[in-house]
Amino acid sequence: MEVRRDCLHFRGDRPCAPHKERGVHCEGCPEFTPRCGRILLIKLGAAGDVVRTTPLLAALRRHYPRHLLTWLSYYPELVPASVPDRRRFDAASIVWARNTDFDLIINLDKDPEACALTSESRSSRRVGFTLRNDGFCQPAVREAARAKFLTGLFDDLSRANTQSYLQEIFAICGWEFAGEPYELDRPAAPPAWTPRSAAPWSA
Repeated sequence: MEVRRDCLHFRGDRPCAPHKERGVHCEGCPEFTPRCGRILLIKLGAAGDVVRTTPLLAALRRHYPRHLLTWLSYYPELVPASVPDRRRFDAASIVWARNTDFDLIINLDKDPEACALTSESRSSRRVGFTLRNDGFCQPAVREAARAKFLTGLFDDLSRANTQSYLQEIFAICGWEFAGEPYELDRPAAPPAWTPRSAAPWSA
């Protein structure tokens, strides 16, 4: 039986969406989409910052429409379902990331653990923040990352900064923020409300 590991829908350890929804197999599948690579996005927390980072997804889809995106976070439940691979930042995900090839790693956190994983994971391109051999964060590649690094160190530079968080993270990736919207999944429907008069225990 043919297995298309190079398909964007392939998940490796579980059925892909086209198979679950329509029962198709890899051979002759009309929804086969060649995967061009993998991207790792590291934005661990806080919870509000994870939500604030979601406008970046529109730009990632625009620039990398056939790359499989993985988002590592302390709050994967807040990452939109449009991200095909949402993982909690834990020992299992760290081991996996260390042994996976990425075309691009975007690390938007200056936490030592996020920077360490960025530095030691396999990729030819890293943007955001990595780890120096002295154990401290350092900006990678772009001047925008250096600017974000410095505003975190010096209060006067932070107060003088006129860029929004979204402008900063888009610039770190080499793009310009153009009003891309936040992405939030709708919560599941609440349980049906039972009027008191219809409840079995009502008088």
